[in-house]
Amino acid sequence: IDDEKEVSKKLREILEKEGYQAFCCFSGDEGIEIITQKKIDVVITDINMNGLDGIGVLAKAKKLYQDIEVIMMTGSNSQELAIKSLRAGAIDYLTKPVHLDELLWSVSMAVEKTKLYRNSLYRNRELKLSSEIVAKMNVEQERIIAERSAALNQVQAQLFQTSKLATLGEMSAGMAHELNQP
Repeated sequence: IDDEKEVSKKLREILEKEGYQAFCCFSGDEGIEIITQKKIDVVITDINMNGLDGIGVLAKAKKLYQDIEVIMMTGSNSQELAIKSLRAGAIDYLTKPVHLDELLWSVSMAVEKTKLYRNSLYRNRELKLSSEIVAKMNVEQERIIAERSAALNQVQAQLFQTSKLATLGEMSAGMAHELNQP
């Protein structure tokens, strides 16, 4: 996003030659529209533009997508603007004229950071699902243990009853024997 059309078009050409899919626009509002229509990973924006400036684009983009990365560019070499941009959440701050290697390195770092963030989200979801599955398995195992314990207690009670009946039978047989043979 740059209000200087030639700069924006040239950056797009460079990024497309490097294998990136790139969109260019000439105002912050156009940039936000593209961000909302397409899932954008990295935004390169000029800070000083008419209408919505680069810091405003950064704020709106971060509200739309937490994992979007924004690289700020400016023609002024102001440390105050650099600090303001980085505190607002920009991943990098470049001054014009932009060195090609510096730009490509910054874009690759932004893409890598986005990938890492998404991987951590995926892993966290995976861990959450795994823990839910383990919890359900534990509940099921506890239910099976409770059922088997109840069955075991019932069998033990039956064995105890059978043992009592066997002892009673032996006693009555012994008494009958004693009564029949005084």
